[in-house]
Amino acid sequence: MTPVRDVAYFGAGPAKIPEEVLRRTQDDIVNWRGTGVGILEVSHRSTEYMAMMQETEERLRSMMDIPTEYAVLFMAGGGTAQFAAVVLNLVRQDPAKRQVDYLISGSWSSKAAQEAERLLAHTDLQVNQIQLFNKTKGEMAFTCPSEWNLSRETTSYVYYCDNETIDGIEMPSSDYIPDMLDACGCNAPIVVDMSSNFLSRPVNVRRFGVIFATAQKNFGPAGVTVAIVRRNLLTVAAPPLLPIPTTLDYCIFDKSHSLHNTPPCSAISVCNYVFEWLGTRFGTLVHIEQLAQHKASQLYHCISESDGFYRSPIPPNFQSSMNVVFRIVKADGQVAPELEDEFVRDAEGRGLTGLRGHRSVGGIRVSLYNAVRTEEVMRVAAFMRSFAEKHADI
Repeated sequence: MTPVRDVAYFGAGPAKIPEEVLRRTQDDIVNWRGTGVGILEVSHRSTEYMAMMQETEERLRSMMDIPTEYAVLFMAGGGTAQFAAVVLNLVRQDPAKRQVDYLISGSWSSKAAQEAERLLAHTDLQVNQIQLFNKTKGEMAFTCPSEWNLSRETTSYVYYCDNETIDGIEMPSSDYIPDMLDACGCNAPIVVDMSSNFLSRPVNVRRFGVIFATAQKNFGPAGVTVAIVRRNLLTVAAPPLLPIPTTLDYCIFDKSHSLHNTPPCSAISVCNYVFEWLGTRFGTLVHIEQLAQHKASQLYHCISESDGFYRSPIPPNFQSSMNVVFRIVKADGQVAPELEDEFVRDAEGRGLTGLRGHRSVGGIRVSLYNAVRTEEVMRVAAFMRSFAEKHADI
């Protein structure tokens, strides 16, 4: 068995949590904040717990500069629940709104659109899917915004995913899609899934109607999702088109301070520690972004210098800083799944774990969330070079 201290974990989610946070949580399981009660037992109605919830929200607001006109909600159900929550909360009984627009960049935006289609199947609203990338002779290219066929005045919102965890596609900046929509004359509320690059770079929250992110990628354990919602979207006169379950109702969660029902108490406590750790260790999102880009560049450099042995299918401007995805290719240009299996096995033997690509696409995926240290990334880079040299004649 590899000693724990020698294991570097690069899983895409649930993902690495800072060791300092894990140590504090270990103590909290027995005695949370000196209460004599473990965090797995504490009442969410206790004074101590409600104070911690407030502290968690304040830390997140400070780090992201979230305006007061936005609600910060801590919800359960993961990103998949938010696929439904967005539709249920934002689609209203408004005859002027006939569509919802989904910008499709990969697996998760596609899944979100599918959920919208399922929920709206028995209404007269349409789900307008717009492909952000096209393939010509096997090469991906970003679709010109003039070809997007946006609904503009008749859409309830425009939805996109800022970082596609499975595919390794990330928008060049958090302003990239809002800028494109502005240029297209689209003023609809923007909904963005930032699950896998949340708190990895600066975000102008005011440009969005809804931002949501699941914790298990970049800021905590599975079980809690943050939704940042502009409150004027919740006070429109027209009622919701479809009934909203109370556990997905943004208004109810806003009014109850995310305490309508029992929240994922221990998961939120971990998020609180992660927010504190980020602020103490890195200071600002600008610094975090610089470090994220530096870590990712180490691996993309290995790919580019491998003479085609490693191949990234993503255009350079859209290569993710969070999820570096690539294939291993033989001299004849064919993908080599057997070499990818060997890569994963050999890496695990060196204490480098969580590198296998998503089951739906295969390949290799190295997730570089905030808790992953630079020295761990350098270990992967060194292994990539040695593995390529080992198979130089294939």
